[in-house]
Amino acid sequence: MNTKEYIQSGVLELYAAGALSDTEAREVEAMAAQYPEVQAELAAIQDALVSYSASFKKNPNPELRSTILNRIDEIEGVSSANILSISDTQKKPNIADTTGKSSFNYTQQPARFNYLMAAVWIFLVLNIIGNIYFFNKLKNTEEQMTGVVNENYKMKLEYEKIRLDMDKKSTDMKMVMNRSNKIVDLKGMEIAPQSFATVYWNPNSKKVMLNVNSLPMPPADKQYQLWALKDGKPIDAGVFDMQPGTGDDMHMMPVTIADADAFAVTLEKKGGSPAPTLTQLYVMGKI
Repeated sequence: MNTKEYIQSGVLELYAAGALSDTEAREVEAMAAQYPEVQAELAAIQDALVSYSASFKKNPNPELRSTILNRIDEIEGVSSANILSISDTQKKPNIADTTGKSSFNYTQQPARFNYLMAAVWIFLVLNIIGNIYFFNKLKNTEEQMTGVVNENYKMKLEYEKIRLDMDKKSTDMKMVMNRSNKIVDLKGMEIAPQSFATVYWNPNSKKVMLNVNSLPMPPADKQYQLWALKDGKPIDAGVFDMQPGTGDDMHMMPVTIADADAFAVTLEKKGGSPAPTLTQLYVMGKI
């Protein structure tokens, strides 16, 4: 049973106002007996009704009182003149007080006043119930709107991530499919014979893309570095990171290479080295 939804349904306010049927009231009492949070909320609502009605307790406007009493007379079809006429016709003596007013009229005034107070009480109770009900509805709506906004924000982030990934893949594909490329296979050396990578080098644009087919994950303080070799001299082509959990990555290298006879990858300190560490040569291939 979701007590939060039950409390926010408005049924406790209706119970406090006496607006439920006997069956519905017994259900509320059973819920209050079973769930302490429901009992606490019901007690809070009843206290709020008492406090709210007490803060508005005051004598009605005399003009409003007169208007309501006259209206009650019209509805009942009885006026003061009719009452006196019936009394005279039946010749029933009135028990007069010192002011000359009949005891009949004297006893009717408190009853009419009770009608007025009952109407005011019902209005206040219904007003309180309505305020509590719509406050809970507004609170629920605000919570739902917050959830929708958060969900939309997450979807926006996911969309942006997918869009960037697709843009990268599209750029990589255009580079790979360029007919002007020279494709160089870099095979594993003695330190890692199972390693393999592919270089796509475009002599016209001088751009270099490296596809890491298989390389061991480097330590946290190390990075792989790509080298172009021209006449036996190494040219730094930039460092690259490996994605955890995969051995197949595409990397558009940040350095352009004007001319090269071969390419190689070594494992260097993080950030790269000015010269390759030949003892850490992982893959190499000639053009």
